Amino acid sequence: MNDTLWALSYFAGNFGCSPLDIIKRYIEGQDRDH
Repeated sequence: MNDTLWALSYFAGNFGCSPLDIIKRYIEGQDRDH
């Protein structure tokens, strides 16, 4: 969970997107990596 929270805060700081967009992009990134 800590890694997820860090990633969300990281994306939020760099892109300034809404939480939902951040989560969607994070999930999509994980799916692409795996």
